[in-house]
Amino acid sequence: YEIRNNIFIGSKNDGIQLISYDVNTGKVFNIHHNIFRECNAALGCMADSNTVENLNGAPKMDERVYFYNNTVTENNIAATGGNNIIAVNNIIYNNKLGGFKRFGKNSVIVHNLFFKNNNEDFLEINPAVVKNKNIFHKDPLLDKNTFAPEAKSPCINQGIKQFIFEGKTVLTIPPDMFMGAGPDLGAVEIKSKYPGSPLR
Repeated sequence: YEIRNNIFIGSKNDGIQLISYDVNTGKVFNIHHNIFRECNAALGCMADSNTVENLNGAPKMDERVYFYNNTVTENNIAATGGNNIIAVNNIIYNNKLGGFKRFGKNSVIVHNLFFKNNNEDFLEINPAVVKNKNIFHKDPLLDKNTFAPEAKSPCINQGIKQFIFEGKTVLTIPPDMFMGAGPDLGAVEIKSKYPGSPLR
């Protein structure tokens, strides 16, 4: 399932909600190049077939979720997780209660930017989660209307175009989706030719 190039604004529940039935269905979700603003959770993983967001995450949800190159701002929580979230190249900033919450043991949080998330970039994250090469405490310097990085943004070319996990390439971003040495962090490239980029 691919969910890309959308703008989610003002959802009182979630921008995107993945409901777990506590049995692995084998589904794989690719969620990328989306803008989330003023939702309860931008990405909400829900346990026990529940549809009403409680920000508790889904501790038995084992489906793989690729969550990359999204811009997530001014929500209550950026994302609540399951056990298998691959979070790469996102901009997570100005979320009221925090950034990523309850990501489970097989999850990865790398090459993201976190800024002003109530001093809680990670909440109740499993200790086994891989967390490295993230940027903290730097203003992403995004255009207020387009969410594209401004000229001096620390997000420019700071994303990765390929991610290898446990010896396997699990994510490759095609070259026509970015310009420069690497993808910009977030949903919108500063000079994108990618026709599906939001607001481009």
